[in-house]
Amino acid sequence: MTLDRFYPIADSAVWTQRLLRAGARLVQLRLKDADETRVRAEARDAKDACASVGATLILNDFWRIALDEGVDFIHLGQGDLDGADMKAIRARGVRVGLSTHDEAELERALSFAPDYVALGPIYPTRLKAMPFGPQGLDKI
Repeated sequence: MTLDRFYPIADSAVWTQRLLRAGARLVQLRLKDADETRVRAEARDAKDACASVGATLILNDFWRIALDEGVDFIHLGQGDLDGADMKAIRARGVRVGLSTHDEAELERALSFAPDYVALGPIYPTRLKAMPFGPQGLDKI
């Protein structure tokens, strides 16, 4: 499977459905401050919505829920790698994308043989506090 190089990130199944109606075929569901019950429900609904149009869902961070709900892709940040059971994830055939922000993180991410690597941020972001600045296009 070839993944789109760019994909939208949604914070709910409702937004996932809107993005699918607009033509997205790869969507990441990212619920940073939600409890497990909500994440599970949103992941289930977003997965169903993606399946109905032949799209792929990536669940951010919640690898245990992804395994339980049969989500095909998980996206993990560098901090999430420390607690993730990569052996269990791989045993279930779940694909993994990893975030990187500099060369050291890229090297670490590649040691896990991910299915994709996210580089960023490229531009400044206001979505969350970042301990590092944007990489800029010249570093890609």
